[in-house]
Amino acid sequence: TTQQLSFITSPSRDPSFLQHLRQSLRYNRNNMCKKQIIIIVGIAATAVAATIFGIVYTAITGKKTPCLAGENICLLDANDVQDLIDRGKANLPDVDLDAIRNGMIKKIDGIDWPDFGFKFDDVFSFDGPDARPSGRGNETLTGWAPPTLESGEPLRLKIANALTSDWDEYFTVAIEDWEGAARVDGDADVLSLQTERLEADPACTPIEGAMKVCNNDYGATGWEGINECLIMGDFIISSVAKMNEYYLHPDKFMGLLQGSTATIQDKRRYTMCHEIGHGFGLSHQDETFDNADLNTCMDYSSRPQNNLRPNSADYETLNRLYGDGEWGTPEGATNTTRARALLRGQERQQRPTMTREFGYHFNGVEVEKRTYYLLAPE
Repeated sequence: TTQQLSFITSPSRDPSFLQHLRQSLRYNRNNMCKKQIIIIVGIAATAVAATIFGIVYTAITGKKTPCLAGENICLLDANDVQDLIDRGKANLPDVDLDAIRNGMIKKIDGIDWPDFGFKFDDVFSFDGPDARPSGRGNETLTGWAPPTLESGEPLRLKIANALTSDWDEYFTVAIEDWEGAARVDGDADVLSLQTERLEADPACTPIEGAMKVCNNDYGATGWEGINECLIMGDFIISSVAKMNEYYLHPDKFMGLLQGSTATIQDKRRYTMCHEIGHGFGLSHQDETFDNADLNTCMDYSSRPQNNLRPNSADYETLNRLYGDGEWGTPEGATNTTRARALLRGQERQQRPTMTREFGYHFNGVEVEKRTYYLLAPE
């Protein structure tokens, strides 16, 4: 009231009492502001953490994020995440949010998780609980889905020839090499390949449920061939193999290294075999050009004439992907060869030999695009 305020502020009252009262009011006001700031910061931090969790969880699993209290408090689902990404792209055109998200997933995928009673790698790398063949480094190989998971039948796969006619002979030989190589002890087939001739397609547009092989002058990309595998869940759903005539055209082929006896025919056959091998889900056996040859087209080599077809280690991997997996020690696979196969991911080029892109859109759905590169020797 007016009388009370007058009492407090009147100079006739005790100055010490008034000073104490003013300090008390000022302290309470400041303390209340600090508490409000702490509460606001806490709410904001919780919202940011929940958003990051929702983005990572949805991007990795493709599932709706869980609710915290029934259906009342739910984290962001896939549609909310995509809406945030779209808004971010519209309002922040200089920020590549997809790259940020992919980088986060790659970092999570590479974490050495402690033992919590289950394998985090199975959650974050789509590997599932069953062991499958290892590729370069800690990569777990992914293959096509067999007719039924426990049928024992071979993988039946259509391979579309969308090459120009001058590549036909190399395509035919590669198919014969891979299909013949996939026999286990000359008895059981693990691959049953059907080829189809299409019009030449330099763009190499992917076909769901098939591998497509193409050629064109793709320019000075640094790679002689690539294979782009589209992966959904545990399986490849499409693959395209591209032969780069910037390096592989007869008029441009200048030899690999001085003194090399390789011919353009050797190089084309080697590259064709290599990229089709990736299309089955196989990785590189080695990534160094100038060390000893492994006698497989899945080896990096400056001597393609020594590496024109698959070897026994490739056959073993095919059997583990598509057969019964009980191969044992393949004939011709020496301890040195097997040891180098285990170390194949440790010798690295400065240029990337395999990349993974998450959230790639194919036929209206998000898939992983895994690209294998056969680099051109420098």
